[in-house]
Amino acid sequence: MSEDQRQNSDQSKGAVEAEASKDAVASSARRPDDSNPQASYRARRTEARYRLARWIYAREFFELLIAAVLVAGLLRVFVFGVYRIPGDGMRPTLLPGDFIVAWKPSFGVRLPIFGLALEGRGAQRGEVVILQDPVSPQRSVIKRVIAIAGDKIEIRSGQIWLNDVSLGLRQVGEGSGGRIFEEGEGRYRILLQDPAVPSAGGRDVKEASADRFNLEPQIIPPGHIFLLGDQRDLSEDSRVWGPVPSQSLIAQAGLIWFSFCWASVPECADSAQSGPRWGRLFSWVR
Repeated sequence: MSEDQRQNSDQSKGAVEAEASKDAVASSARRPDDSNPQASYRARRTEARYRLARWIYAREFFELLIAAVLVAGLLRVFVFGVYRIPGDGMRPTLLPGDFIVAWKPSFGVRLPIFGLALEGRGAQRGEVVILQDPVSPQRSVIKRVIAIAGDKIEIRSGQIWLNDVSLGLRQVGEGSGGRIFEEGEGRYRILLQDPAVPSAGGRDVKEASADRFNLEPQIIPPGHIFLLGDQRDLSEDSRVWGPVPSQSLIAQAGLIWFSFCWASVPECADSAQSGPRWGRLFSWVR
């Protein structure tokens, strides 16, 4: 081997040794110095603290998540319910496609598991309530309370007489196929459908209304209420069922949190009419 070749070889070995030395220094900087027990202990203790902190944060996150789910479930079961209005029975107050929030504690809270029942304030005249369907108890229906236990109720030619006093009717406008009236000193509105306009459900208004515009005087028995739908011509209510047990009440209607006009609803069949009803959002049910 020539002198030049030996010099080049020595330079290459020197460069490799220098590079290896740098790697060793960097590696020793990253690792705890085993030759220094105190520094090694501090490094291990710091790493253990980081692991413990990550475990604590993960545990707290899952505990909060489980608590939030449990609270939401309890609120859903005992405090409020969310319902969609499918039909026309409560026009003009509620329209098909309205989504409402209803408050359950108004009529008491039942705890079947513990055999407990907390009494609520009971139904009040004029308020809108959700109750079990007297015909199909697995379903819910929504109606307006007209009379409570002990009240005398009578219907004469469509006008309601409560305890021998007329609730009165005053026309205030036109609705979907009918006329809108204020009842109960303007506390709420009802719809009387025009017999010349076909109903959305395909029922004949004259036929449906024939036995609903008059009701013989009766006293509401204890523990019962008398309910009517706001669309008086076609609603199935206490004129068909009779007084309903107060125990069937589920919740008091609160507010409309969303409303959507479905294409299946007659006035929404036109694509220009279908869609969200923004003007009804967050309005109280009265």
